[in-house]
Amino acid sequence: MNPSSLSRVLAPMKIGDIELKNRVFVPPHTTNYAIDNAISQRNIDYLTRKARGGAGLIFTEGIRVHPSSLRRFGLGGYEPEAQRGFERLADGVHDAGARLFAQVLHTGRHDGSEWTGMWAPSAHPWASGREVPHSLRTSEIGLLTRAYTTVTKSLIDAGFDGAEIHLGHGHLLQQFLSPLTNTRTDAYGGDYANRLRFPREILEDVFSTIDAPIGLRLSADEMMAGGLDVDDMLQICHDLVEEFPIAFLHVSHSAYVGEYSLSTQMADMSFGTAPFMEYPRRFKKEFAGTPILAVCRVDDLETAEEILESNSADMVGMARAHIADPDLVLKMSTGQADQIRSCISCNQACVGRLEKTLPIRCVVNPETGMEAEWASIPQPTESSNVLIVGGGPAGMEAAIAAHDRGHKVVLAESSPKLGGQVRLIEKLSARERFGLLTRELERDVRTRDIELRLGVTITTADIISGHYDSVILSTGSYPPPAENSRIDAWKAINDPDALAPHVVIVDDDGGWAAPSLALTLAQKGRTVDIVTTMDSAFPTITVYSRLSLYPQLEKAGIALHVLSNVPDDNSAIEETLGTRIPLSSNVDVVDVRPQIAADGLARELEALNFVLPVHVVGDAHAPRSAMEATFEGRGAGYLVGVTIGDEWNGPALRAPYVDSSGGELITDLITHDLAKAGS
Repeated sequence: MNPSSLSRVLAPMKIGDIELKNRVFVPPHTTNYAIDNAISQRNIDYLTRKARGGAGLIFTEGIRVHPSSLRRFGLGGYEPEAQRGFERLADGVHDAGARLFAQVLHTGRHDGSEWTGMWAPSAHPWASGREVPHSLRTSEIGLLTRAYTTVTKSLIDAGFDGAEIHLGHGHLLQQFLSPLTNTRTDAYGGDYANRLRFPREILEDVFSTIDAPIGLRLSADEMMAGGLDVDDMLQICHDLVEEFPIAFLHVSHSAYVGEYSLSTQMADMSFGTAPFMEYPRRFKKEFAGTPILAVCRVDDLETAEEILESNSADMVGMARAHIADPDLVLKMSTGQADQIRSCISCNQACVGRLEKTLPIRCVVNPETGMEAEWASIPQPTESSNVLIVGGGPAGMEAAIAAHDRGHKVVLAESSPKLGGQVRLIEKLSARERFGLLTRELERDVRTRDIELRLGVTITTADIISGHYDSVILSTGSYPPPAENSRIDAWKAINDPDALAPHVVIVDDDGGWAAPSLALTLAQKGRTVDIVTTMDSAFPTITVYSRLSLYPQLEKAGIALHVLSNVPDDNSAIEETLGTRIPLSSNVDVVDVRPQIAADGLARELEALNFVLPVHVVGDAHAPRSAMEATFEGRGAGYLVGVTIGDEWNGPALRAPYVDSSGGELITDLITHDLAKAGS
């Protein structure tokens, strides 16, 4: 696409009296970058970077109005000391050419303080087995009403251009609105007017105090039986827009519950692009005079243009797309669309790390949340000759980074094609978008002066005789050999049509391989059972994806057996509670087990006391996820020609293997010994 084909996306607009240079915004999304619940320099660098990349409007992640709404990493706005950090953020975003709005919220029963517990309208936990929240007293409702106004005003005073009050995603105000979560019998519960009372009182207080554009973030549909649906939310918004000068409606969906609804909030690649645009489209028809903001898995600006062209919204939010490439708008508007890195909607390093209360990262963009650290890596003092062995994501990231840092790069891959294990992953059901990662990496490799050697197996002799200054090994990993007449996962993925009509997948890995393979086989007409000795299925997959994965497995007729095993003779599925399901002889058993690092080349070099720097990255260091592969690959490429010690230094990974005793003498001896051995 060229800029002229994005006439709507790049068109200016206004929210209230705030002028926006285009119709792309970065929606609120939790980062876990706060320090002691205060905005950090990391927060500021992260959002300012996106402002520099061309987005017209930046939203902060949810800023809590009270200590009862957060624990370790949440961003609080109620301490006076927080003001200076918000001022610095506003200055940074404005200097970068964008506008800044805050999201103001209380999470209610999802999060709380060690001192206060969780606060909610009623004592219903957000999921089975979770903490029972404290049901708010009337005096505490009044306290929170004032807190919303105090925090919102402090943010506007800090230089923010506007704010949104969060009425959605199953947070506190939606909990009051929904009959599923509000079972109070006082003036704040029961009928519609009473359930609306608390949000109305907050808005009344906010608008009587603040003169700035204030909008609403809302869930158009809770996606739960008996919960709020789109008609309910249209009525709520009609009543609020009629009473208050609502500057915009930011239309999302879902509720924070331990059910399918939660998985739709940050829809992964199994959902498809922009899967819930019917909601903002409905609001756009109903509220002609109020700007409508649309959000959820808008993967690219072409899709954003289509949303605007179809009159489904006035602005389009792109959170994960901007995590993957903060220069998204800038590249597109300046004719560099072929350089954009796309979000693959894997939810691996963003949502998956949030669930573990870790700072978010990105598979596609290793610099996410570490903008300052990457920028601080010293430039190489001179150009080097670099050999990279392995053409998967880690190797391609390393090759691109090393080339762009001024080095001469050779990228060798034993397969005739680049891509590594991703070429297997993209064959699986609902994992196809992973192929976009390696296609764009290969595009970037091939548009650079990088020497490619495909279908070539590199040996230690090649490395030693090649006169390289630095070596990066990204040789990946492989599955353990199958035993007991079983089939390894790679063989099953490569040739699913060769498998028996009934396939039992024994999952000792806990990730995407088993369920994705199962769905693929079910689509081919196989009867599939997944068996695992673990006490829960797929524990390494984020709950945000698992909650939509389970219905997919059920719909496909796939049986799931936890706390179970298949004996070595493959005769039965044996469940811990004593049930034994016999298996016929016409069953294929596929083992999905943790992989083995293909680090033989690295160990051979170490045994030879190879003296030049060698970085071992990705699965070759330890089999993990694509996030570690791209991060370590780019890091190794950056570090070529840079002196580092044994300590970790930002993304410096690990110290290279460097001999400390002999230098050139050892190099000569290694070369001599290899030559004598006929290598």
